[in-house]
Order: sequence, then structure tokens, then C-alpha cells
Amino acid sequence: MRPPDAASIRAHADSGLEQRAKGAERDRIQSDLDGQGFAVIEGLVGAEECRDFASLYAHDSLFRKHVIMARHG
Repeated sequence: MRPPDAASIRAHADSGLEQRAKGAERDRIQSDLDGQGFAVIEGLVGAEECRDFASLYAHDSLFRKHVIMARHG
């Protein structure tokens, strides 16, 4: 299976996600991130978008193999 092209990935970014994120409760999200290390943003991604994003996981070339948590510089 071929990975999606850059245009199809950009289409996801242009699908209203940015606008929905702007309407999120920033203070609560920041507090959750500081306190728990994660935050749940209800309604940010719909079921179809979630399936589309999940389908990208099959394409290893789109993701890093390792995440290095050391500070840079």
C-alpha cells in the first residue's frame, strides 16, 4: 500500500480542524497538559477523520521510528 501524497495530507489539515481547535477551551487544555501530560478535546476530530488519520499508521515512512526526549542544545 502506497502512502498518501502530500496533497491528501494537507486536505486533512484544511478540513476545518484548525478552526475547531481555535474554539477549544485553551485554559482547561493548558491546565490538563500541565497536570496530566495530556488533554482531551471533545469534538476536535470526527469519526471519519479519525479513521482517515488512523489509516496513515500503516505507512511507516510518515512517522519517526524513535522519539528522543533529550533537550536540544
